Amino acid sequence: MRKLGYFLVGMTALTAASAAAAASLQVSPILIDVAAEGAAASSVTLRNASNKPVNAQLRVFRWTQANGQDQYEETTDVAASPPMVSMKANGEYVVRIVRTSRAPIKGEESYRFVADELPDSGARAAGTVNLLVRHSVPVFFRSPNAAPAAVTWNVTKRGGRLVVEGNNTGERRVRIAKLKADDGAGNSVNYGDGLIGYVLAKSSNTFASRSAPKGFAGGTAKLSLTSEAGPTAASAPVR
Repeated sequence: MRKLGYFLVGMTALTAASAAAAASLQVSPILIDVAAEGAAASSVTLRNASNKPVNAQLRVFRWTQANGQDQYEETTDVAASPPMVSMKANGEYVVRIVRTSRAPIKGEESYRFVADELPDSGARAAGTVNLLVRHSVPVFFRSPNAAPAAVTWNVTKRGGRLVVEGNNTGERRVRIAKLKADDGAGNSVNYGDGLIGYVLAKSSNTFASRSAPKGFAGGTAKLSLTSEAGPTAASAPVR
């Protein structure tokens, strides 16, 4: 299993006086959602926003969740074609994302398309920093009749953090953004104003507060969040 970030930046040759070169690789769209009974395909567009050539490695990982955590593993069921690209200055390239498996889709399958900008060691000047960007794009292949997400929530004080767990018994994922918990006594925890993560189909995921919360000694917490369905309110027991 591997861990992948939404956007990971690796830097080399760090010095106090380093000048950071702007990351040049761009990817769109930022989410792929394909409804299909069997084999299917989609595409992403890579753009080189720099005035120099860029090379990129392209891969697809199967994305699952276990014990409340994201898990990634290599797969042959979905592939990026081609697996490597070279783009001219200010150029772009269309990459196909192909579901090669012929097995029928049951519910929804989750993957991550990962595009890594490769270093150009010959072009790096002394005392500079190369910013190498990894784009990680969610990819979903689903049956047209997949049942919608159905999430129940629990809230736990664990290790000095307030942990919100979502358990999805539905056949489609749910995207979690702007998650907030309120204990009804004037104490609240904000988990971030943007995208927090996903609860995949038939899976559970956990979201921990950045610091120890005040309150939440028991009873019921009120949750607010934004998903594909829009603003959502829920309640959960505090354990």
